[in-house]
Amino acid sequence: MDELQLGPAAETDIDDINTVILAAKRHWGYSEELISLWLPDMVVDTKRLQIRQFWVVRSEVSIVGVLSLAETDTTEAELEDLWVLPDYMGMGIGRQMMTFVLGYMRQACISRLKIVAEPNAEGFYRKMGAERIGWQPSIPPGRMLPVMVLEP
Repeated sequence: MDELQLGPAAETDIDDINTVILAAKRHWGYSEELISLWLPDMVVDTKRLQIRQFWVVRSEVSIVGVLSLAETDTTEAELEDLWVLPDYMGMGIGRQMMTFVLGYMRQACISRLKIVAEPNAEGFYRKMGAERIGWQPSIPPGRMLPVMVLEP
């Protein structure tokens, strides 16, 4: 496996970030019709890159993971993005990104992480120590997303 480096995202990474996000979402077998419904909320543009904190995991040849946080107040943040290219899933990259998030939270004195999870990723977040606290409506109507918290 390539050597992987986790570091801040740059504006020049936007296309690669979106490639990772869309490939990871498609991995779960969603129809292109659903993907297009979710597209406006999923893709990253310059504005999103500026208002949230983004990091990427780089291999020697490409970006293979994406992570972003939004600090909602001085003690809470929300995990907005955690995506891994399907060919790299199961290799510990998600765990590496979550370990980074927990370290970042300790350093920034953030005591609570909110996660509105992709339903297929709920098990991963549970393994990381998160607990489901409720549900949030999504689109299309009737679809619900698990709301989770992690308090390290």
